[in-house]
Amino acid sequence: MLMKQMARELAVYGIRANAVAPGIVQAGLGGRQLKEEPQYAARVAKVIPLGEPGTPVEIAQAVVYLAGPQTAYMTGSVLTIDGGCSLFQFDS
Repeated sequence: MLMKQMARELAVYGIRANAVAPGIVQAGLGGRQLKEEPQYAARVAKVIPLGEPGTPVEIAQAVVYLAGPQTAYMTGSVLTIDGGCSLFQFDS
């Protein structure tokens, strides 16, 4: 919702507003937890359809894509980069 509102307000200035919504990434706190907790890493591998968490480079590539000329007519969107994890609803 935030990106849609920002896109509405900023479009008159020729500014596009898009976002990247990353899933579990092998960096920061998540990366540390993946290394230190084998059970967590195994569960993550099961719930991500592509079988593994993302990398910082994969997330950065999405950001570069959004900033590039190929998305000149794209605004108000959220690009989900999560290996397909958001395709399913999981029990807690």
